[in-house]
Amino acid sequence: MSDLAPGTTIGPFRVLERLGAGASGAVYRVVDPVGRELALKSLRGRLEDARLERFAREGEVTAGLKHSGIVQVHATGATELGPYLVYELVEGEDLERAWRRLDRAQLLRALVEVGHAVGHAHAHGVVHRDLKPANVLLDRAGRARVTDFGMAQVQGLERLTRTGALVGTPHYMAPEQVGARREGVSSATDVWALGVMLYRALCGRLPFEGESLVELSARIATGTFPPLRSLARDVNPALEAVCARALSSDPGARYPDGEAFAADLERALAGGGVRRPRRRVGLVLAGLLALALVGWRVARREGGPAGAELPAPTAVDRARLPWETLDAACAQGEARAVRDAVQGLFDAGATPAELRAALVRHALQVSVDDPRPVVWLAELRELAPPAPEAEPELALARARFDALAQRFLRGLDEPEQRANNADVEQAGEACLAGLEALAAAGLRPRSPLSPRVAEGWLTLSRFGVLESRDYWRVVRFLVELDQPLHGEFFRIGAPHLERPWGGRPRDPWERYVEARIACRGGEPGERALELLRRVVEQEPGAEPRLGRLQRAQASFVLAGWRPEGREALIERALAWGPELPDAHGVRVARALDAKDYALTLERVEEALASFEREGYRGLTHTLGVLNDFEGSQVQALAELGQRERAREIYQILCVRGSGTARRLLASYPWLE
Repeated sequence: MSDLAPGTTIGPFRVLERLGAGASGAVYRVVDPVGRELALKSLRGRLEDARLERFAREGEVTAGLKHSGIVQVHATGATELGPYLVYELVEGEDLERAWRRLDRAQLLRALVEVGHAVGHAHAHGVVHRDLKPANVLLDRAGRARVTDFGMAQVQGLERLTRTGALVGTPHYMAPEQVGARREGVSSATDVWALGVMLYRALCGRLPFEGESLVELSARIATGTFPPLRSLARDVNPALEAVCARALSSDPGARYPDGEAFAADLERALAGGGVRRPRRRVGLVLAGLLALALVGWRVARREGGPAGAELPAPTAVDRARLPWETLDAACAQGEARAVRDAVQGLFDAGATPAELRAALVRHALQVSVDDPRPVVWLAELRELAPPAPEAEPELALARARFDALAQRFLRGLDEPEQRANNADVEQAGEACLAGLEALAAAGLRPRSPLSPRVAEGWLTLSRFGVLESRDYWRVVRFLVELDQPLHGEFFRIGAPHLERPWGGRPRDPWERYVEARIACRGGEPGERALELLRRVVEQEPGAEPRLGRLQRAQASFVLAGWRPEGREALIERALAWGPELPDAHGVRVARALDAKDYALTLERVEEALASFEREGYRGLTHTLGVLNDFEGSQVQALAELGQRERAREIYQILCVRGSGTARRLLASYPWLE
């Protein structure tokens, strides 16, 4: 429909003026035959079938919702000029435009009203799916009115968007939307948008931001955002609790609908407590504690350093909550006392993040050889997910992993140990138990010892000291710990034939390992590639939730089998794992392919420095990567006429017996 001039008649309505317009539509002030002023919405541009169906859906859905907080539809129709919807006229402005001039109290009151309005829609089986300040109108009395149900999903009506379509406005989209899993969209999706608006109202910024849609989507998918009180210290705990629940990554942990959100927000604003979902902290598996104690018994004979300390909870927190009960329980060291203290603090209002941070702090204050704090962290995962990239957890993971690694590697390196398989096996059992405990606790260490530990396990397996089933248990836990694993670790063949899960993986980590094995062993099936795609994209519900390095490595693997999306996959892998040998290899190859030989030398130097820093030098499983780097270095030097330096590096490659040396000689005979 083209622009309508004042005085134009469309159906029974006469146009008075245009109120606003965008790329897809326009809104006009019109008057009906009895003199009422209303708002007429029309479409602009190409009237494709999908747009027409969505426009009709908006009218159908909104007409069925009778609530003071939802802008009402008065009429629908179509003329030769195109279709139109007629709404009640709300004099005022949208919430996005009004946001800066409203104070916090006014914004919170508006969000309560939006919650009640959306809750009414939820009660009638309607999910808005594009809830944001621009779709909330404020009338002249300051009352909030929800509008624009064009993207709505309605129970019992056919869906109009194709599977995989990205529906919504990025900053307010929930994890289940950015992953395009439409079957996961529910009333909890709108609750997430309410949580984003609440977070913004309380601290003045959005919880999730990114320089690109890909980066923003990735941050939303992970569900991690700065704690509210780190940005606005005056926010009371009740309001923070409402916001945290609305922004839970798990839709089932959010408020079930807008009405429940609004009710809790009203209670928090009135100074009351919020209704917290009661979830008991799960009992730890006896087997997990037993496995951790295996490592402890070995370690106690040798002793170990205590970890670093973290700042204690603030004075405000300690005045509000009985943190001393957790202090005493941790000092006592009894699992039941710790569980009771954690549950008591949770019921008193402590957030899962606060509880996790407190237990991490205690774990850092005791010897790295005491397994109990790690077991408690594993138990707490049912209540609060880990924050593996947070500095305190990285410090704890590094301290614990390095202690395990040093004992394990010492058992492999000492001559008397190598001669005694029983001692080597004992060192391996202790290390395996420790790795399993760290994985269960959700810790992801970053250590230059990681490549040497992985190499040690590969060596034990090759020499028959480690059973095939135990080898794949190690690989599974190293993957969960987000340790960098070269493709060689996923090669099937003697002695790596039998997996502990047989042909039926029991959990997501085992299924991921099987997919990596399929890609290493030859032509993988579509099932394996689809699993890798889903975990790389981190679609909502896709398991496992890989760490940064494993996600990068999976992306590199997938790029080898998906030529149509290869470059995009490689770019993401470079962003997630810039320190990985594969990433350096890509950068070196690109410079060499561009015949920028000076840049090639610079990239090789960066790669070799990283190789040293990350602990890869001297390992057999990365020797081929090192040969590739130095081969590229020889080629660049040769092209730049630096023959003497090229010959020096070429001789090193010859000593290693590298096939790279033979290929170089074929191109540059003067190297001999």
